[in-house]
Amino acid sequence: MKSSAKGNRRTRCDLVIAEDEENIALVLGQVIRDAIPEIRIEFAKDGLEALSKIETLRPCIVWTCIRMPRLNGLDLIKAIRKDPKLKKKRIVVCTGYAGEEMNNLAIESGADVFMSKGDICTENRFEIHVLSAIARCLLWLAVPSSYQSFKRNATRSRKADKRDGG
Repeated sequence: MKSSAKGNRRTRCDLVIAEDEENIALVLGQVIRDAIPEIRIEFAKDGLEALSKIETLRPCIVWTCIRMPRLNGLDLIKAIRKDPKLKKKRIVVCTGYAGEEMNNLAIESGADVFMSKGDICTENRFEIHVLSAIARCLLWLAVPSSYQSFKRNATRSRKADKRDGG
């Protein structure tokens, strides 16, 4: 898998994609590069490699799946959120483990966006979902108050769902 860093020289990147399924990582990278040609992307095949790249390269956005070797996505998110230098990174979770329980686990761990691979692939709208997630993260980085408003509304919605038995 080709990454944006040249040789041993480490440069800053915009996005780290942590995905152990190479074909999915390649498609994600291509969709994002087609929409944003100047974006600098690094790829990681597992959570430990991702964490190392995130610590070194300081991307704005982290895209991760849940189930990966060596360090799963939920533990990767928790590690990012515990590190004062990394905790403000925007994190997108895209996983094959759909459902409200996994969504809640990811959000409670610190994810900003949760998507199910099954939903985005079966709807034949893969590019729209991927770019929508990236666009939300970029908006939140540019206008932090929009992120705070989104989180407050999402928290209220989850509390209402729990109260209503949903």
